[in-house]
Amino acid sequence: MMIKLFSVSSDLILKFRQNSFFDEFLFYNAYPRTVKPTRLSHPAIAVKLSNLDFEEASIGSQVMAGSVSVSADIFIPPSHKNLLSVDEIISQICKSAAGMRIVSLSCEKPYNDNYADCFVQKIIITFNDEICFEEQE
Repeated sequence: MMIKLFSVSSDLILKFRQNSFFDEFLFYNAYPRTVKPTRLSHPAIAVKLSNLDFEEASIGSQVMAGSVSVSADIFIPPSHKNLLSVDEIISQICKSAAGMRIVSLSCEKPYNDNYADCFVQKIIITFNDEICFEEQE
């Protein structure tokens, strides 16, 4: 499977939405945090491209290969804090992304975000494969 750089975040969100575990979750392509007039009533995951490392796959070729990292911020509002296990969420993320050539998944230290009024767990998922830079089939 080739990594489509222009849609890797959206492709990952689509994989999450196909998993019934995430039926109650909201999914977003990440954007800068701003004050929201309401608080989250459901868990949410904000996904964005976070790192790219690539090189030519062979001498003189136009095929690029390498690693693409996507970060996912998992927001769990107080109303769901005791209902969801971060370990189970991460396990389901890995299950959902199976087949996308994951080479690593790392977790940052979880924290309470007073700004979002949520418990937040940031994970970084790294994929490795050929990379497509243009929107083409």
